[in-house]
Amino acid sequence: MSFLFLLVVFVLIKSCNLKVNAAMSSYHEINERAEIDKVTKFVDPLIGTQNEGHVFPNPCLPYGVVKVGFDTDNIKDNQGGYTVDGNITGISHLHVSGTGGKKTTYYQLCYKFDILIFILGFFNFRNYTLFYSYNPTFYSLKKGEPKYGVISQFPLTSTSLYTIPLRNYKSLRSFEHFEVGYSKFGLEKYNVTVELTAARRTGVHRYTFVKNKQKKAFVLLDLSHILTQGGSSRYRGGSIYTVSPSQITGVGHYSGGWNEGSKYTVYFCSQFNKNSSSFGTFWKNFIIENLTFQSSSDVSFDTPAIGAVLGFDFNDEPHESNLVITSRVGISFISSNQACKSAQEEVPNFDFEKTRELAVDAWETELSKIKVDGEVRSDLKTIFYSSLYRTMIIPSDRTGENPKWSSYDNEGKLVPNYDDFYTLWDTFRSTIPLFTLFQQSRVIDITRSLIDIYQHEGYMPDGRSGMSNGITQGGSNADMVVAEVFLKNLTNNNKINNSLNWTLAYEALLKDAEDDPWERGIFEGRMFLLHYKTLGYIPFPTHKMLSYAYVPCSRTIEYSTNDWSIALVAKKLNKDEDYIKYQSRAKNWENLWYPNKTIK
Repeated sequence: MSFLFLLVVFVLIKSCNLKVNAAMSSYHEINERAEIDKVTKFVDPLIGTQNEGHVFPNPCLPYGVVKVGFDTDNIKDNQGGYTVDGNITGISHLHVSGTGGKKTTYYQLCYKFDILIFILGFFNFRNYTLFYSYNPTFYSLKKGEPKYGVISQFPLTSTSLYTIPLRNYKSLRSFEHFEVGYSKFGLEKYNVTVELTAARRTGVHRYTFVKNKQKKAFVLLDLSHILTQGGSSRYRGGSIYTVSPSQITGVGHYSGGWNEGSKYTVYFCSQFNKNSSSFGTFWKNFIIENLTFQSSSDVSFDTPAIGAVLGFDFNDEPHESNLVITSRVGISFISSNQACKSAQEEVPNFDFEKTRELAVDAWETELSKIKVDGEVRSDLKTIFYSSLYRTMIIPSDRTGENPKWSSYDNEGKLVPNYDDFYTLWDTFRSTIPLFTLFQQSRVIDITRSLIDIYQHEGYMPDGRSGMSNGITQGGSNADMVVAEVFLKNLTNNNKINNSLNWTLAYEALLKDAEDDPWERGIFEGRMFLLHYKTLGYIPFPTHKMLSYAYVPCSRTIEYSTNDWSIALVAKKLNKDEDYIKYQSRAKNWENLWYPNKTIK
């Protein structure tokens, strides 16, 4: 009897094991199949990083606030932070991507022209110069100037806290590797490997220090680091609020950049999974242990650099040769407390791999909305998905991070807030129409944000960054975005939040079409609008100004296109008089055309 019982038990256990093994085999097959089907594997983050592509290849989420990555000292081409050559100068948390502008040539020309204008200004040659007063800020619009590269954290080694090369800690890279949601590179000078991933408002760093008996491991946080040298971007001071063995909090103030924006403020909270053995703050070239420091804000170009340093000891146990440190750096435009809260909520337990996995999943969700036929060549899929990936790096979704105002809709929810429109005069032509096909909720939120900016600042942007409108190039092309969304009836889709205020949106369109901006349309609205309205075109010359922003022919054509979009919106809103008016103005481009003119 006992033998029979044992036999039955053995058969049951064997049967269970077979079922478990079959289930596990099926589970692994499903996972492997899911990995094979992922479209993120076709994304090559390095495409577009050379030859003035200015693409940001490091980790971020779709439309994420934080775009954490290393910056280089190759100032000819580093608008996205990355260049294929040059020293790594810092690992910062805010970037833009895919931007225009050829900084070197234009900068040299503008610099020489600024000097010429400055000299002529002494002689008051007002009738012979196009801009008789010295105004380097305006001319820097030509430079293709970078933006951001702020809140930099950098691992290094040194013999002591006091021998750290505070003003020259940059390093060549020994290798680099990029994937969606992840990058890895080596700092040759310090024999340190850096890995990066990102959550929405948090950058996650993992440093591997090779054990060194002569040196200690340090992490330096430098508030003065910015992505420019000799350009319009400025570090304007900052504060280190707290420094403890495992946390640094503070704030940095900055201004300028490609859009000539006003001052913007960035708060941070850097937390570590290990306690440091020493810590301090620095001012200029001086390090002070166990002390926080605050510098003045809005000071000169020579604002003293400030920051903080944490020192870590290598483990004395012989089997542990390397020191691995993980840091989560929360970013906020509201407060350092909010930055800490974001870091703790988005990256609990300092889980680097989980954060990386979630970043890939976020990109997979967005990219897989468009499927490519399996018979298409792999290299073509790489081009397609890499390009699609880049459409969603900027603008940045900063909802809940607007320090200027908070707007709520009829349901009591925050109105979306987007920044880093770089730029609508480009993206309205292809990216925005593409979004209406596969990013409908997102493009409506972007449109709501544009209208909210108008409501609080008076104009929708043509370009915007650092929470400041600027600059304009051809027209008022937020008009095109509003019209695109309105005419395609996207808000009639019940799956999408139907809270877009079309009355306010139409008011914003008319503001662009009718009101001369107080600053002549350099930063928002339409430049030379009075001439366009009265003459039907923008003549040359009309103003004592020399700038790429002048472009009278292309502005006339763009304004005509903007007016045509307004006419279509007016027609759908049954505003017949407006429809007739703007339909007529939309033909102004014809005033530039001479059908019988020939070149001899």
